[in-house]
Amino acid sequence: MTPFIPPVLCERLTNPAHLQDRRYIAEPKLDGQRAQLHIHQGRAIACYSRRSLDLLEHAGMAWLKEIVRPFDAAIFDGEA
Repeated sequence: MTPFIPPVLCERLTNPAHLQDRRYIAEPKLDGQRAQLHIHQGRAIACYSRRSLDLLEHAGMAWLKEIVRPFDAAIFDGEA
């Protein structure tokens, strides 16, 4: 199994002037759960929560193990 990679956590935008600086990015917060999906040999081998729990153990995310992807390896970090 691949190791958990701690996610970059967002912070509240307190100064809109920061958006003029290309080092800052703002996006809306969606109502979802943070998930980090690890793909190896085209299949999901782990899907970590932000507290490093493997979400593939839960019925709501277990279906991710059944999909064969057209690429060998990747790590996706976002909201599920």
